[in-house]
Amino acid sequence: MKNGKWRGVVLVGLQVVVCVLLIWLGGRGVWETRWLWIGVIAGGIISASGVWAIRVSKVKLTPEPGAEAPLCDRGIYAHIRHPMYSGLLIAFAMFAIGTHGMTGWILWLGLGVILWLKLRIEETLWSAHDPAYRDYMRRTKRLVPGVW
Repeated sequence: MKNGKWRGVVLVGLQVVVCVLLIWLGGRGVWETRWLWIGVIAGGIISASGVWAIRVSKVKLTPEPGAEAPLCDRGIYAHIRHPMYSGLLIAFAMFAIGTHGMTGWILWLGLGVILWLKLRIEETLWSAHDPAYRDYMRRTKRLVPGVW
């Protein structure tokens, strides 16, 4: 495995650990507070729409683009570049709320940092992989349509 790829693997591993901890600590709070379900479902739908747009068979867990991966700018990707990350942040914010304490928010901020690092790697690699990606970056926002 190339040195650069290790960064992505480590970040994915950390992401999984943080998500599991948030579910472990906040799951009961989400289960008991029905309005939090809406956020979890909304985040899931946003993430799933990203998976759908690029097709399940082409989804990668690490931020490196596949050797022959085409740029996807249809569906939700026409509005934001990282819908799966946006969906994760929304869904896991509900678990942070469900913890009823600062630990959940610290973990959620950690998840945000991990996803920020992944998207920076991803955007750098995609810019080198496909020259059209720079134009795509100018047309779309990272995580929130029309905002950022």
